[in-house]
Amino acid sequence: MIVIYVLATLLLLWAAWIDVRTRKIPVIAGYGILALGLIVLLWNHLWIETIYYVLAIWCTSGGIWKAILSIASLIMIIIRGEVVIPFVLGILVVSIFFWMNRFGGGDSQLAIGLIGVGHDWPVLAFLAGVTIFAMLFLVIRKHGITSGITRMVIVFKQIDEQADADALHTPWAVIALIAGTLYLWVWPYLNGVGLL
Repeated sequence: MIVIYVLATLLLLWAAWIDVRTRKIPVIAGYGILALGLIVLLWNHLWIETIYYVLAIWCTSGGIWKAILSIASLIMIIIRGEVVIPFVLGILVVSIFFWMNRFGGGDSQLAIGLIGVGHDWPVLAFLAGVTIFAMLFLVIRKHGITSGITRMVIVFKQIDEQADADALHTPWAVIALIAGTLYLWVWPYLNGVGLL
């Protein structure tokens, strides 16, 4: 597993560096993280999860595939039970953000790949927590506390609409790097297992 962690970290570092410079995530980095998620699922003999993962990647193209992913998600939870809820929930949330144009393709690939690698609650907590913290920090830094809170309320009320002219554009690969590093390298020690 250490090889997976090292490769994932290197891909996240590369993606973040390029994203900061160009606001684009390298295709190889996105597909590389997706491939690592697939390898982890196969390595752990999670066959049904692997099929769902591949289907979910395909379903991000939208259209009728949105409904297919929703049905597949429900079937996954029925078949595998509560153990797959974080995996399914994470993929659904990222897919919805992608369909709503809140995530770009590269952002979605990094997030889904990390969810494939972790497929548990902590990976979702780190991805969501770092994202929320970074957004709060950036909004408050730009608008101040009172105006920042007002701005966030407006954004959440209009979440399904196109981004407005005052929207913050953040290189999300940096957030993925921080969340991924915390999950891959810090969480094992906080959890008392260390690197296996």
